Amino acid sequence: MKLSLKNLKVSEHLSEETTAFTATVYIDGERAFYARNQGHGGENMLDPITADRSGRKKITSAQEYFRAQPSVACEYGDLPMSLDFAVSLAVEEALYLKDMKRCLRKVTVLTPEGIQTFKAAFKPTPENLDHIAQKYPDYVILNTLSETDALRVWKESA
Repeated sequence: MKLSLKNLKVSEHLSEETTAFTATVYIDGERAFYARNQGHGGENMLDPITADRSGRKKITSAQEYFRAQPSVACEYGDLPMSLDFAVSLAVEEALYLKDMKRCLRKVTVLTPEGIQTFKAAFKPTPENLDHIAQKYPDYVILNTLSETDALRVWKESA
């Protein structure tokens, strides 16, 4: 079961303990339900798209599926997987991706000190990327990686 988000709207000014957001949740490419969080530290609210039984049934089957998944290792120890946690992870992933894409408009590299974005008027053209790769062979140039690999490096260094 693949969970993805569309129509994600984040309200950073409302976020206190958790991320305040609204989103449409898709399961296996099909619109399943709405998710929202007010940003005060509570669980995500999951609302069916349709008022009939089928709307609630989609949420229930997704909850059962994610509850059966293995725990996720994180800095606080192993956390049990749940639909609520999967939605939160999807929101976090979307925010990482948005932030990374914004930085990739300029030349962005992983140095021994961490992620650096060239502040100069360097555009990520092939010539500029080749020049940086030759001058700094130990740098990882995120602009040359696939989106998946760049996001992995981005998250690891965050």
